[in-house]
Amino acid sequence: MQIDLYQTLKSINVSDDQAKLVVKSLEEYIGHMIAESTKPLQDKLDSTKVELGAKIDAVQGQMRFQTAMIGLIGFAMTAIGVAATLLKH
Repeated sequence: MQIDLYQTLKSINVSDDQAKLVVKSLEEYIGHMIAESTKPLQDKLDSTKVELGAKIDAVQGQMRFQTAMIGLIGFAMTAIGVAATLLKH
């Protein structure tokens, strides 16, 4: 688009500097409008990342707890088995 606009401006005898300035200004304006229009989406994405991070942390905490409980249950079962074996003899 920039090349087409530049060439169009040149075809109507606009100077190089003025044509480049128009194209640059239009690019900046479009960039600003895109940034402004996507800001709510970026804010939502940032918020979602924070929420997802918190949920991942919670799940990891639950997994650590469950792993500890499984280890404790395994230890208790082993202790009961050893105790039963010792009591039989």
